[in-house]
Amino acid sequence: MNILKTQRNHLKLKVKDLAQVSGIDQALISKFENGKLLPTKLQIITLSKHLQLPVEDVLTWWMKEKIFAQIDDYQKAPQSEVLFTLYI
Repeated sequence: MNILKTQRNHLKLKVKDLAQVSGIDQALISKFENGKLLPTKLQIITLSKHLQLPVEDVLTWWMKEKIFAQIDDYQKAPQSEVLFTLYI
């Protein structure tokens, strides 16, 4: 479970309620919480404020997730794309 979902559950908020107060679509929040999509920096800052989490901690988690996603993309890329990327 990620930091967003953990804190939302701790605060006993429904996804619908968080969506309403944050202005972020309910479907997007669900995707963020389930690891299917990474929020933008602005979205993560907005969510951290509404979830009463320190922005720095949430941004650190977010950056880590972005790095892991990049590594995963790199490992899944065909070898020809990897070599092309290395030469650019």
